[in-house]
Amino acid sequence: MKKTFIKNLGNYDNPVFSRLAKVFELIILNFLWVVASLPIITIGSATAAMYYTIAKHIRHERGTLVKSFIASFRENFLPGIALTAILAAIVAFLFVDYYCYPFLGEGSVAGSIYLLLLAALAAFVLLAVPYVFPVLSRFHVSVFGCLRYSLSFALRYLPGSLIMAAFTAGFVYSVLVIPHLLFVLPSLLGYVSSFFCERAFREQIAGDGGGEEGSGIPEWYEE
Repeated sequence: MKKTFIKNLGNYDNPVFSRLAKVFELIILNFLWVVASLPIITIGSATAAMYYTIAKHIRHERGTLVKSFIASFRENFLPGIALTAILAAIVAFLFVDYYCYPFLGEGSVAGSIYLLLLAALAAFVLLAVPYVFPVLSRFHVSVFGCLRYSLSFALRYLPGSLIMAAFTAGFVYSVLVIPHLLFVLPSLLGYVSSFFCERAFREQIAGDGGGEEGSGIPEWYEE
């Protein structure tokens, strides 16, 4: 029995090696994400590339890790920057307005309406943001089309969206408390999120005719 176990450990197709290989690749991918995100404004492009690599290479075993990441980073460089700027502006707006809210008069009708609008915008950010960069990496859409698709996915798949929102909020909180987790958690969050996103994306593709030639959907998506 011991010999069989040792023999299986030497087999690169066994589940133990497969899981260890994925962990190792997620670590490398996280390093690539950190390096690509150093200019800050490229965080969105790097996140799209990370998700693309997770979906294509780590989960579907197509292509190579580094080449997949670089190819997606280049393709989504400009729209990723645009989306990063838009989302950063929305978050900044929420923070500023939250601290300005008391000056509108707490408990007043105007203040209550304003607070509801802020809460609705915050809900959009929390629910839709986990889809934004995965959508950018997987579909040929405009920047605003990406935001529209993300909100649509968030509402259509609300239970999964709530789970991803909770994971995302937990990720942000963890990194704020322990900054070093930034070198570990992003790729893990992307991997977990891919199970929710891929289900939604597959159904979207099936509804659009399913990845036929000329549809802009990669062949490996259909597996």
